[in-house]
Amino acid sequence: MRLNLGSGDYPAKGWVNVDCHPGPGVNVVTDLAETPWPFEDASAEAVYAGHVLEHLPEDVLPNVLAEIRRVLAPRGELCVVGPDLDRIEEGSETWCSTHAGARSHDRVGGEHLWDCTEAKLVNLLTKAGFTPRPVPVAALEGTGWPVVSYVDWQCAVLVADSGVNEIRTFAGRCPVCNGPVFQRRQEADPATAEEMRLLDPQAIVPTVMVNEPHDCPGMPWEEADEDTRARIAADIAEAAAMRPTST
Repeated sequence: MRLNLGSGDYPAKGWVNVDCHPGPGVNVVTDLAETPWPFEDASAEAVYAGHVLEHLPEDVLPNVLAEIRRVLAPRGELCVVGPDLDRIEEGSETWCSTHAGARSHDRVGGEHLWDCTEAKLVNLLTKAGFTPRPVPVAALEGTGWPVVSYVDWQCAVLVADSGVNEIRTFAGRCPVCNGPVFQRRQEADPATAEEMRLLDPQAIVPTVMVNEPHDCPGMPWEEADEDTRARIAADIAEAAAMRPTST
């Protein structure tokens, strides 16, 4: 499942479009400021929040970002896009429609409640436990995120493979070197998964656990060269912090 938060008049095909107002293409009507949202834990492989956070009260943002953490699946991705007041000339037409107190539409929730900037988004996401990575909004074109416009006064922040998600999972020990073997989760069939999303945006896409390539030295790791011992020792330390996968 891929969530498009605050979809408004721009629902995206293949996404679960979420908004506080019912309308064409809106799949789930809910107030994002009210948590918990009607989604299961770890059920979303991607969450897009385009021009929505600045419409929510600042004091609820920690809860909102915690809710995004809750619904993101392991290795899920988050993309946040909004106006960057640091890039907009004060008093300009764009500034008048994007600063705190401005309204982007006349419905309830149309008011901008705080001045959004790239720096502020990064700070909010970092405090929420994410590892944000700012990117030019133009870099998102063609990536599949449901961005409505690529005008350069916007900011975009990506979160992928952050600490909130399991980047690697410990699967067991190599029978030769006794070093740890890791797995990653991936879609069982990417083409079928995309077809499923188009037919039903809330479809649960089948995934499989796949072993990562394991660079075995061909002997017990303690007997290998210094660089190999250091590499495997680091892997062992990482594995110790992970729970084994269930079979």
